[in-house]
Amino acid sequence: MGHTKHIRRVEDYSSRTANYTCMSRASSYLENNPLFKSEDYIAVKLLPIFIRFLLLCKILNLKGKISPKGIYQYVIARTKYIDNVFIESIKKGIDQVVILGAGFDSRAIRLLDEKDRVKVYEIDIQTTISAKLKQYKMRKIKLPDNDILIPVDFEKENIRTKLNEYGFNKDKKTLFVLEGLIMYLSEDTVKDTFNFITDYSS
Repeated sequence: MGHTKHIRRVEDYSSRTANYTCMSRASSYLENNPLFKSEDYIAVKLLPIFIRFLLLCKILNLKGKISPKGIYQYVIARTKYIDNVFIESIKKGIDQVVILGAGFDSRAIRLLDEKDRVKVYEIDIQTTISAKLKQYKMRKIKLPDNDILIPVDFEKENIRTKLNEYGFNKDKKTLFVLEGLIMYLSEDTVKDTFNFITDYSS
């Protein structure tokens, strides 16, 4: 019998990587070292109490053997960099943000004021969106009206069609965030995703 290579599917990994990224961001928020510290206080609220306790007491160290070498630092550097891009884009008058493979991203809550009219479209698979909404409800975290969660199977569904259904305006200036996703997509889907960004960039 021939060997069939297992193709990684985003639905197989999204929740797992979303959880790890959330835990890394929570750990970063609790850091004393300014080089590692980020501002994702929402991530801390989303953690189970026991994990939060382990991080607070420095018993759980994501810079240690629990993670592959350099992964924690990479996730935090990425988070801090994109946070800064997000903030600067808002200052420059961006109208919309599209976050592809959003996971437990909380930028629409922690980086936008109520007066901001910027719409944030968070796109991810249904399982991850459902998990996020469940956690928000359990932790009594209010989802802002301008934060729009859109379920999309990147390999099977058309991002353009889904965005149009949820009121996206391709003629408005938009920030596209693609963070920790494309390694789980097929080559054709990666190409189509970048073509979509080109097509929908005002």
